[in-house]
Amino acid sequence: MNKVFLKVEGSTGKMFETIKEEKVGYEKHTTSTGKVYYRKHFKDVTGELLNTEIRDTEWGQTFVIALKNEETIFKIELNIYSQDNNVENRYMESMLKILPLINKGETYTFSSYNFIPEGEKYPKTGMSVKKGTEKIKSSLTNSYYDKKGQLVPGDIPAIKWVEKLGKKKPSAVSLEQKDEFLLELLTNHNERLKWTQTSETSPRCDKPAEEVVRQEIPKKAATIAATIEDDDLPF
Repeated sequence: MNKVFLKVEGSTGKMFETIKEEKVGYEKHTTSTGKVYYRKHFKDVTGELLNTEIRDTEWGQTFVIALKNEETIFKIELNIYSQDNNVENRYMESMLKILPLINKGETYTFSSYNFIPEGEKYPKTGMSVKKGTEKIKSSLTNSYYDKKGQLVPGDIPAIKWVEKLGKKKPSAVSLEQKDEFLLELLTNHNERLKWTQTSETSPRCDKPAEEVVRQEIPKKAATIAATIEDDDLPF
């Protein structure tokens, strides 16, 4: 059984596989420290959902989604935390909103995105999942504060911005409340979707090739995230 380990490139929103040796169809990539490896990008991946797993790696915890397509198992790995140690708010949070709606044994198409809509300033980023041609839309909504400072309630706790030393910053309490909600969501649904003795694939994820060649650590992403509406996405 062939295994393909995929990560999401934060700056572009593209899924990619990393290998150590040169191969047709793979692009050469050189890190800032001079290390060379090869990447192949994937627009999307389709397969039967086998299981999910929370992994402890040298660079932090990750969430792995395993899909089977004929004789290939694809494993999509998302960082659970960002560099500020909060739940990663681009791809991971987006995936968590969809997680309650997917089930083992069903076939899905996974893709990732990062684009700036025409006329807007900030990018829209996240994960998209389809069942056949139908996009799976999360029913979970984000609470937020409007321009008047009034709380607009939703399912996911809002981040409250407070002024400190003349600058607006997210309050530690509100960040913790949001993370607690998202991590409980992850824990509950990973328990539902994790590998069991009846699963078809191996009980643990094999070591991906990219762990042999350490990736560059991206600069800290901006904490400002656009509100993503499914109907605004170009696919």
